[in-house]
Amino acid sequence: MTDLHSANWQGAAISVIAAGIGGAAAGPLGAALGGWLGDSISKPAAKLIEEFGEKASDKIAEIVGDFLSERARDSPEDSDGNGPSPQLESVVREALRRGLTDIRPQVLAYGDWFVNWEIGLSAQQPLDLLDVVQDQFAPGKLSLIDPTSTVSALNGLFCRVMERLDGEGAALKRTTLSITPPFRTMPPELFAQLAARLPGPLQAHFRRLISETGNDRAWKEGELRFRDHLATLVARVAVTTDRIDDKTDRILEILESRLVQAETEGRMAKHGLETAHADLKKLAEAYRKLQRQVAARAPDPGDADLFKLLATGDLDGALRLKTQMVERRRGEAEKLARDLFEVGIIQEFRFDWPKALDAYREAWQHKREFEYGVKYAYFAQRQNHLRESLAVYEDLRNASVDLAETAWVLNRLGDLHRALQQTKEAEQAYKKALNIYLYEIHDKANHLPQVLTTLNNLAGFYLAIKRVKEAEEISKEALAVYLVLSEDNGTTYLPELLAIMHILALTYSETDRGPEADQAFEKILDIFRLEAADPKSFSSLSKIAVSLEDLATTRNNQGALHMQYRRIAEAEGAFQAALTLNRLLAEANPEAYIPHVASTLGHLALLRVETQRATEAVPYADEALETLGPFWTKQPEAHGDLMARLLLLRAGASDSYKDACEFSRFAFDAAYDQDLKQAAQKLIDSFCGKG
Repeated sequence: MTDLHSANWQGAAISVIAAGIGGAAAGPLGAALGGWLGDSISKPAAKLIEEFGEKASDKIAEIVGDFLSERARDSPEDSDGNGPSPQLESVVREALRRGLTDIRPQVLAYGDWFVNWEIGLSAQQPLDLLDVVQDQFAPGKLSLIDPTSTVSALNGLFCRVMERLDGEGAALKRTTLSITPPFRTMPPELFAQLAARLPGPLQAHFRRLISETGNDRAWKEGELRFRDHLATLVARVAVTTDRIDDKTDRILEILESRLVQAETEGRMAKHGLETAHADLKKLAEAYRKLQRQVAARAPDPGDADLFKLLATGDLDGALRLKTQMVERRRGEAEKLARDLFEVGIIQEFRFDWPKALDAYREAWQHKREFEYGVKYAYFAQRQNHLRESLAVYEDLRNASVDLAETAWVLNRLGDLHRALQQTKEAEQAYKKALNIYLYEIHDKANHLPQVLTTLNNLAGFYLAIKRVKEAEEISKEALAVYLVLSEDNGTTYLPELLAIMHILALTYSETDRGPEADQAFEKILDIFRLEAADPKSFSSLSKIAVSLEDLATTRNNQGALHMQYRRIAEAEGAFQAALTLNRLLAEANPEAYIPHVASTLGHLALLRVETQRATEAVPYADEALETLGPFWTKQPEAHGDLMARLLLLRAGASDSYKDACEFSRFAFDAAYDQDLKQAAQKLIDSFCGKG
């Protein structure tokens, strides 16, 4: 770490801690002015930095946010004696009033603001600043990793407070206590003047007032109260984090046993566990994250017991306890939503995905938080509630003010529109996401991986709707981005390169460029050989599953290319290899991979039809139709076109006009693609009405 970064980090941490000390001692106004009170607060803050060190940097902001949010709700009469001191709140208030009076002659253009501040600060009624503190110091708002964001957040809090004071002063001037938001926004020029001139007088008046008898003792008590709170929580986080990290293998054992139980009970096929085996490592990370969150947050009835249950792997007990907490929270929207969300996480660990979806849905209903919506939409999508998922992602897009979040959501919307055969909407979503990454986000270099993903999504979409030229052009753009990323990231983005080469190989095949297509497929197989040579490449089930799926797709596409150029033996070998891989994947994840099995069976049937072996094609076609049938019945929009292709194939292999006619009619009804409907109609015209 450089000295400059260290200095920036320490400055940001001191500012955050100063706000926390100010909030502990003098309430919301103290929190707002904590970072502006100079040495009076920064010296004890610096001592805390020395004590905890930089190792605690990623914890301090969250802890201060939790602390201030909780303390802001307390009154001075709280039974625990931990509420802010009204005596010190008056000191901070008077120091601010005097400091503003000192600098007023130097800031002539904004006299009405100073008048309102004088009236508001001179009044005896308490300042209504609770919502200001809660909004600005919500956990996650401050970042010690990025000191500039911390400064921005603290300055934003100061502006909000001064705008609130201006509004209250204006209301008192009108002899009314009614303040109608929104308050007027502080001009940037006025803030600049305050930032340049106010800290010195504010600090001087505060130090004089705090040294008076009684005030100094109250201040030290507030500082010690905050120190104790911070020390307890940081130490608690450090201990529990170490303990959690030591139990990674134990967490995997817990999850694996739950997955085996789900499979034994037959819930895998029924509820669509899809990629559960591949997700075990990812779920283990989520398990540890939940443990840390429970351990780190302010003490709450039941949290200690919940942590113990999670540590021992008693998920049923954790679910019962969390359900009880939900019932106690009815009427507390904020914590109720959090508890419902955690119920969903525990149900996810239990592989009861429908109930996880129910919990995520209810959490989202109580609080429209981005994380809640993402989980809800994701679980709705993976359980084939596509339109429900689509509606949630639309809400997330409309509510988001963060460009990166918006672009991410647009990519998900593109995927859903594509699955629902809504091609115009899918293209618009992908293009909007790409436009944000390329032209609207300021730190474009840091979003190159997202650019690559979006380009791949758009290229794959164009290929699927037969806009081959555009698919090739976009894939080549994606390849250029990959080459830039690979310079500093080695093999990190090989999965993205696989996607690019797949699409390029298929575009070459579609445009009768066989040698180029062969080269692209060989490049894909070379990548797999490279990955297989490195044991670390297959260190997780997720990596293996993705690699097997990509390899199966490669072999399937390679077979299609061989068939196009009448290399029959090579095509047969490629299709049989793809079928073996897809059957293996379908054993673990039937919902995800059985349609791939049906598709490969269809290719094997087509190969026989193309080589005048229609009788041999029938068993493959019949098995494909039987395999895909339940999935098509449940989700015709997603599987209709594949079903239509298989039915057309079966019609072509039939040995009677009657059977061929029936299969052709079924294909016409199943198809969404207009070219498929036209093909079915031609067969209907050809076969129906004949003997």
